[in-house]
Amino acid sequence: MIMIMDPGCNPVSQEIYDFIIRSIELLQMICTCNRTGTFIKYGKYARHLRFGDKAEEIRIQRVVCRECRRTHALLPSSIVPYAQIPLREQVFIIEHYGNQSDMEQFYVENEAIDENSIKSVSMRYRKYWLQRILSESIPLTPLDDLVRECFLAFSRQFMQIRKGLIKLFLRPT
Repeated sequence: MIMIMDPGCNPVSQEIYDFIIRSIELLQMICTCNRTGTFIKYGKYARHLRFGDKAEEIRIQRVVCRECRRTHALLPSSIVPYAQIPLREQVFIIEHYGNQSDMEQFYVENEAIDENSIKSVSMRYRKYWLQRILSESIPLTPLDDLVRECFLAFSRQFMQIRKGLIKLFLRPT
């Protein structure tokens, strides 16, 4: 999996995702085998994200490395691997879970995210991530720093539970 740094980590639609993919150069990307310039597009798969009042399907681009033959999904940093709730919403839930009025407003603005999912995000954070980010003094905001620091310290996206090879690609400016 290749995580593409998306400044601001804003929720993505298919149009925004396609723009992000078009703006990167595959020849500059580094595979998990540490080779550069070896990717070719390999197809797409459907991924569902829940935010706002809807669940949205996004077609995620896959690439294959010509050297090691591994396939990778290209995900913007606003998407947490293996999760349907985007990073921005997960951080909001973590920061405001105990505040009833904030959570009531969140329920109104995010009808697609049910109460069980919110409890699950809070539980996963306390179980897997709270002590990790405290031990490394990583703040939850700004999101760009959170993403970078989690990759530096843990080689994975914040709130990513499953282990797997993943690289962070910082787009050239």
